[in-house]
Amino acid sequence: MVKRMKTKNAILVDYDTPSDWDFQKGLEETTGCFWDVMKCVSNQDHGGLRSCIRYFKYFFLPLKVFFNRHRYKTIVAWQQFFGIILAVYLRLFHVNVNKAPAICIMELIYLPKKGVIGKFYRRFVAYGVRSQYVRAIFVFSGSEKEKYANELGIETSKIFVLQLGIDDESTKLKTEVCDEGFYVAAGRSNRDYLFLIDNWPDSKKLYIITESLPASVDEKSIELVTNCYNDDYLRYVAKCHAVIVPLENEAVSSGQLVILQAMMLGKPVIASENMSIRDYIAPGKTGLIIKKKKEELLKAISELDNSENYMKYTKYARQKFEQGFSVEIMGQKVGRVINGL
Repeated sequence: MVKRMKTKNAILVDYDTPSDWDFQKGLEETTGCFWDVMKCVSNQDHGGLRSCIRYFKYFFLPLKVFFNRHRYKTIVAWQQFFGIILAVYLRLFHVNVNKAPAICIMELIYLPKKGVIGKFYRRFVAYGVRSQYVRAIFVFSGSEKEKYANELGIETSKIFVLQLGIDDESTKLKTEVCDEGFYVAAGRSNRDYLFLIDNWPDSKKLYIITESLPASVDEKSIELVTNCYNDDYLRYVAKCHAVIVPLENEAVSSGQLVILQAMMLGKPVIASENMSIRDYIAPGKTGLIIKKKKEELLKAISELDNSENYMKYTKYARQKFEQGFSVEIMGQKVGRVINGL
């Protein structure tokens, strides 16, 4: 039974979650406590002035929690910066740790920046995550636990490996799931779209869904799609043959969300080698992991041209998603960590 407490527990999110959010259900089921969902929608604020608005929101919601900190027992920061910035506020003003909420950060992704800004950014993130107010930090893969512990000086005892989970939206898209033969590449962070542009075969249609590219696209077989989010984006995935995830830096965690969205809709994935994606792709079953070489890309595409092989990939991708990547299971895992704090 879920208990309501005088002090609240809250989840800080940056997108418009449904009223019956499965992550919240999983968290409440495991902890036995009620959890408020505090929204500050900023996940679509990218580029120009909109990025400035997003940064403002990152600081505004934690400030709201800071001024009402006595009301909260535990904070789960679904958007990592909400948790990091709240920890910075608490540490900066020397708030008594016994009078501050316990902060759990999901899921930490630290991308180093260059120059003076990079040095400040690293110190800022480290100042927050190393504070005593942060009780748990979740990362996408085992390789990141040691990486972030070394880079940011975090105690390994408060870093937990948690595979990403997402809401299952396959039901509302089931009438649109088909195979129209084209490929989809999507996402902003750590993408190497130049690799695709330079090596993509003319015989296959590719849609690159992102806000901008570092180079113009002249190939007729490649089309850039901008301003495409949520259901509009998922419709491309629902109708594609497969999803491509070309990653630039092998040491940077990225691509998991796109991989899971493909699996959710039963689409195989071709991804370039990266330290974290092997926790999400079963090579030869749900997708293919390649080195960024033209011959390996073409070989992977040829593998998925075989209809018998293709059907095995699509079936297993959906099964794998149902077994371990739902957002409710993710909530249950977070809840078990919180119970042990």
